[in-house]
Amino acid sequence: GAHHRTMLRLALNELGGHQERIAATETHIDDALEPHRRSHALLDTIDGVDWVCAATMIAEFGVDMDRFATPQRLAAWAGVAPGNNQSAGKNRRAPARQGNRHLKAAVHIAAMGAARTKNRYLSDKYHRLKARIGPGRAMGAIAHKIIVAAFHILKTGTPYKDLGADYLDQRSHSRTKSSLVRRLQRLGYDVALAPKAA
Repeated sequence: GAHHRTMLRLALNELGGHQERIAATETHIDDALEPHRRSHALLDTIDGVDWVCAATMIAEFGVDMDRFATPQRLAAWAGVAPGNNQSAGKNRRAPARQGNRHLKAAVHIAAMGAARTKNRYLSDKYHRLKARIGPGRAMGAIAHKIIVAAFHILKTGTPYKDLGADYLDQRSHSRTKSSLVRRLQRLGYDVALAPKAA
Protein backbone atom coordinates (compact mmCIF):
# COMPACT_ATOMS: atom_id res chain seq x y z
CA GLY A 1 0.00 0.00 0.00
CA ALA A 2 0.86 3.68 -0.14
CA HIS A 3 1.91 3.70 3.54
CA HIS A 4 4.39 0.84 3.03
CA ARG A 5 5.79 2.45 -0.12
CA THR A 6 6.38 5.69 1.80
CA MET A 7 8.13 3.90 4.69
CA LEU A 8 10.26 1.89 2.28
CA ARG A 9 11.26 5.05 0.38
CA LEU A 10 12.28 6.75 3.64
CA ALA A 11 14.31 3.68 4.69
CA LEU A 12 16.06 3.53 1.30
CA ASN A 13 16.87 7.26 1.48
CA GLU A 14 18.36 6.76 4.94
CA LEU A 15 20.38 3.76 3.71
CA GLY A 16 21.65 5.82 0.77
CA GLY A 17 22.78 8.54 3.17
CA HIS A 18 24.70 6.00 5.28
CA GLN A 19 26.38 4.58 2.20
CA GLU A 20 27.45 8.05 1.09
CA ARG A 21 28.95 8.78 4.53
CA ILE A 22 30.78 5.42 4.51
CA ALA A 23 32.19 6.11 1.04
CA ALA A 24 33.31 9.62 2.10
CA THR A 25 34.98 8.21 5.23
CA GLU A 26 36.79 5.51 3.24
CA THR A 27 38.02 8.13 0.74
CA HIS A 28 39.32 10.26 3.64
CA ILE A 29 41.12 7.24 5.16
CA ASP A 30 42.60 6.33 1.78
CA ASP A 31 43.94 9.88 1.37
CA ALA A 32 45.46 9.78 4.87
CA LEU A 33 47.18 6.48 4.00
CA GLU A 34 48.97 7.98 0.99
CA PRO A 35 52.34 8.51 2.79
CA HIS A 36 52.18 4.92 4.08
CA ARG A 37 51.00 3.20 0.91
CA ARG A 38 53.91 0.71 0.81
CA SER A 39 53.56 -0.24 4.49
CA HIS A 40 49.82 -0.69 4.02
CA ALA A 41 50.39 -2.99 1.03
CA LEU A 42 52.96 -5.02 3.00
CA LEU A 43 50.61 -5.52 5.96
CA ASP A 44 47.89 -6.60 3.53
CA THR A 45 50.03 -9.63 2.61
CA ILE A 46 49.45 -11.25 6.04
CA ASP A 47 46.82 -14.01 6.03
CA GLY A 48 43.49 -12.65 7.28
CA VAL A 49 44.56 -8.99 7.16
CA ASP A 50 42.45 -6.94 4.76
CA TRP A 51 42.46 -3.29 3.71
CA VAL A 52 40.59 -2.17 6.84
CA CYS A 53 42.74 -4.14 9.31
CA ALA A 54 45.98 -2.92 7.71
CA ALA A 55 44.70 0.67 7.87
CA THR A 56 43.73 0.19 11.53
CA MET A 57 47.21 -1.10 12.36
CA ILE A 58 48.86 1.94 10.77
CA ALA A 59 46.40 4.31 12.46
CA GLU A 60 46.94 2.78 15.91
CA PHE A 61 50.66 2.00 16.10
CA GLY A 62 52.15 3.69 13.02
CA VAL A 63 54.95 2.35 10.85
CA ASP A 64 58.00 3.12 13.06
CA MET A 65 58.69 -0.01 15.10
CA ASP A 66 61.66 1.49 16.95
CA ARG A 67 59.26 2.91 19.53
CA PHE A 68 58.31 -0.62 20.63
CA ALA A 69 61.80 -2.19 20.39
CA THR A 70 60.49 -5.77 20.43
CA PRO A 71 57.43 -7.55 18.97
CA GLN A 72 56.49 -8.68 22.48
CA ARG A 73 56.10 -5.07 23.60
CA LEU A 74 53.91 -4.29 20.62
CA ALA A 75 51.78 -7.38 21.32
CA ALA A 76 51.40 -6.35 24.98
CA TRP A 77 50.43 -2.80 23.96
CA ALA A 78 47.88 -4.19 21.50
CA GLY A 79 46.39 -6.45 24.20
CA VAL A 80 47.10 -9.75 22.44
CA ALA A 81 50.07 -10.92 24.54
CA PRO A 82 49.42 -13.81 26.96
CA GLY A 83 48.78 -12.73 30.52
CA ASN A 84 51.43 -13.25 33.21
CA ASN A 85 50.42 -14.43 36.68
CA GLN A 86 53.43 -15.95 38.40
CA SER A 87 53.65 -16.52 42.12
CA ALA A 88 55.95 -18.73 44.20
CA GLY A 89 57.50 -20.17 41.04
CA LYS A 90 54.14 -21.27 39.62
CA ASN A 91 52.59 -19.97 36.42
CA ARG A 92 48.83 -19.55 36.56
CA ARG A 93 46.41 -18.75 33.75
CA ALA A 94 45.86 -15.02 33.41
CA PRO A 95 43.83 -12.94 30.97
CA ALA A 96 45.59 -10.75 28.44
CA ARG A 97 45.78 -7.06 29.32
CA GLN A 98 43.11 -4.81 27.85
CA GLY A 99 45.35 -3.06 25.35
CA ASN A 100 44.11 -0.96 22.45
CA ARG A 101 40.51 -2.03 21.93
CA HIS A 102 40.22 -0.85 18.31
CA LEU A 103 43.40 -2.63 17.26
CA LYS A 104 42.56 -5.73 19.29
CA ALA A 105 39.13 -6.04 17.65
CA ALA A 106 40.57 -5.60 14.14
CA VAL A 107 43.34 -8.15 14.71
CA HIS A 108 40.92 -10.72 16.14
CA ILE A 109 38.75 -10.37 13.03
CA ALA A 110 41.91 -10.90 10.95
CA ALA A 111 42.71 -13.99 13.05
CA MET A 112 39.26 -15.41 12.27
CA GLY A 113 39.93 -14.89 8.58
CA ALA A 114 43.36 -16.50 8.82
CA ALA A 115 41.91 -19.52 10.65
CA ARG A 116 39.54 -20.13 7.73
CA THR A 117 42.23 -20.21 5.05
CA LYS A 118 43.29 -23.54 3.54
CA ASN A 119 46.77 -25.08 3.56
CA ARG A 120 48.39 -22.14 5.39
CA TYR A 121 50.55 -21.97 8.51
CA LEU A 122 48.22 -19.80 10.63
CA SER A 123 45.23 -21.99 9.86
CA ASP A 124 47.13 -25.17 10.77
CA LYS A 125 48.41 -23.55 13.98
CA TYR A 126 44.89 -22.44 14.94
CA HIS A 127 43.38 -25.91 14.54
CA ARG A 128 46.20 -27.52 16.55
CA LEU A 129 45.77 -24.99 19.37
CA LYS A 130 41.96 -25.18 19.25
CA ALA A 131 42.08 -28.92 20.00
CA ARG A 132 44.30 -28.30 23.02
CA ILE A 133 43.23 -24.97 24.57
CA GLY A 134 39.85 -24.17 23.01
CA PRO A 135 38.75 -21.83 20.21
CA GLY A 136 38.86 -18.54 22.14
CA ARG A 137 42.41 -18.80 23.40
CA ALA A 138 43.55 -20.28 20.08
CA MET A 139 42.14 -17.23 18.28
CA GLY A 140 44.02 -14.98 20.71
CA ALA A 141 47.24 -16.83 19.92
CA ILE A 142 46.73 -16.32 16.17
CA ALA A 143 46.03 -12.61 16.77
CA HIS A 144 49.34 -12.48 18.66
CA LYS A 145 51.14 -14.10 15.73
CA ILE A 146 49.63 -11.57 13.30
CA ILE A 147 50.86 -8.65 15.43
CA VAL A 148 54.35 -10.18 15.68
CA ALA A 149 54.38 -10.69 11.90
CA ALA A 150 53.28 -7.06 11.38
CA PHE A 151 56.15 -5.86 13.59
CA HIS A 152 58.76 -7.76 11.57
CA ILE A 153 57.22 -6.75 8.23
CA LEU A 154 57.30 -3.05 9.12
CA LYS A 155 60.76 -3.37 10.68
CA THR A 156 62.34 -5.07 7.67
CA GLY A 157 60.14 -3.81 4.84
CA THR A 158 59.62 -7.31 3.46
CA PRO A 159 56.25 -8.93 2.65
CA TYR A 160 54.75 -11.75 4.68
CA LYS A 161 56.01 -15.21 3.77
CA ASP A 162 53.81 -18.12 4.74
CA LEU A 163 55.65 -21.02 6.37
CA GLY A 164 53.27 -23.58 4.87
CA ALA A 165 50.72 -25.93 6.39
CA ASP A 166 53.34 -28.68 6.90
CA TYR A 167 55.81 -26.42 8.75
CA LEU A 168 54.82 -27.65 12.22
CA ASP A 169 55.01 -31.30 11.12
CA GLN A 170 58.50 -30.76 9.72
CA ARG A 171 59.63 -28.92 12.84
CA SER A 172 58.22 -31.68 15.06
CA HIS A 173 60.06 -34.29 12.96
CA SER A 174 63.32 -32.35 13.22
CA ARG A 175 62.96 -31.82 16.99
CA THR A 176 62.20 -35.49 17.62
CA LYS A 177 65.21 -36.56 15.58
CA SER A 178 67.55 -34.13 17.37
CA SER A 179 66.21 -35.15 20.79
CA LEU A 180 66.75 -38.86 20.15
CA VAL A 181 70.26 -38.28 18.80
CA ARG A 182 71.18 -36.28 21.92
CA ARG A 183 69.82 -39.02 24.19
CA LEU A 184 71.91 -41.68 22.43
CA GLN A 185 75.00 -39.46 22.60
CA ARG A 186 74.50 -39.02 26.34
CA LEU A 187 74.42 -42.82 26.64
CA GLY A 188 77.84 -42.98 24.98
CA TYR A 189 76.98 -43.73 21.34
CA ASP A 190 78.26 -42.08 18.18
CA VAL A 191 75.23 -41.49 16.00
CA ALA A 192 75.25 -41.12 12.22
CA LEU A 193 71.83 -40.83 10.60
CA ALA A 194 71.10 -41.93 7.05
CA PRO A 195 67.71 -41.72 5.31
CA LYS A 196 65.95 -45.03 4.85
CA ALA A 197 65.92 -46.40 1.30
CA ALA A 198 62.54 -46.25 -0.42
